[in-house]
Amino acid sequence: MEIVTRERWEQAIKAEDAGWDFHDKAMFTRHENGGQHGQITYARHVKLFEHFGNSTSQENQFNYNERIFDLGGKTIVDIAGGPNSLLLRCKNYKKAYIVDPGDFPDYITDRYRDRGIEIAKMPAEEFVYPEGVDEVWMYNALAHVYDPFKILLEAKSHSKTLRIMEGIHCGTNIQHPQDLTQEGFEKTLGVKGEVVDPQDPPPSPRGLHFFGVFHF
Repeated sequence: MEIVTRERWEQAIKAEDAGWDFHDKAMFTRHENGGQHGQITYARHVKLFEHFGNSTSQENQFNYNERIFDLGGKTIVDIAGGPNSLLLRCKNYKKAYIVDPGDFPDYITDRYRDRGIEIAKMPAEEFVYPEGVDEVWMYNALAHVYDPFKILLEAKSHSKTLRIMEGIHCGTNIQHPQDLTQEGFEKTLGVKGEVVDPQDPPPSPRGLHFFGVFHF
């Protein structure tokens, strides 16, 4: 976990966008459906089922067409939510924001706007938080940024709750300029988190992940 150059980050973002197959809607839909196990894993570990679910929101009913998490009027910021944020599974939010620099095609941005989710197309380090943010969500986000420390501290300063699940000790590559650690998260946030290896089938999360729900 370190601060990298803006040039290195821009290189990573271009590589990440290319890997999503955004501009082939049919291929992206297959990619999205294949990642459903991962979305369930993230939702479980950041306690969306526990805190916002109900008797019908069981994991075996989780799908991309059903809004199963009732947020009870909260304002949520999803850092690096990508093209298929967990906010798409949610309803009854006061305001919802996705902060992501990705170059999404219209069919993706339209899906968010149709559900009243605002996209802030920028690096998370540059996002100016609105008043009254209840929660910040981060899952598979911080391996892609240039200053994870600033993002974490801003989230802690401007929200009541942080829900987070991030891969650790994964090493770096062209798409991922950050090698995150449990120690880095705990020292920066001043919290004690947990670590799990979800062992999900590809392309879902595998390997060690730091996670927790932290209230500030």
